Amino acid sequence: MKKNKNIEESFVKRLKNNPKLLNHFVREIIEQYEKDDDFGMFLEGIKAIATATEGMTKISKKANVKRGTLYKAFSHKGNPEAKTYFNVLKNVGIQVHYSYAGKQ
Repeated sequence: MKKNKNIEESFVKRLKNNPKLLNHFVREIIEQYEKDDDFGMFLEGIKAIATATEGMTKISKKANVKRGTLYKAFSHKGNPEAKTYFNVLKNVGIQVHYSYAGKQ
């Protein structure tokens, strides 16, 4: 993934209707976040996925959140509420799995 504050529109278009690329991209943004702890870039990735899969208007209706609020929450400097974050993940088809890793 490019170290760029915004994911390019042309890439988002490539994600659309391409489940294989979407799956790869989801894994990549998670792995990159685990490496560099750049939550802003992770949020940009989720926004790109939301835009490619459903579109922010549809997601905002399903999540019961204003579209502008979603764009702001999932921007590089965003800080979405947990309810909004998980609602968006669910609506774009990202499953979250947890396990106890022990104290570090």
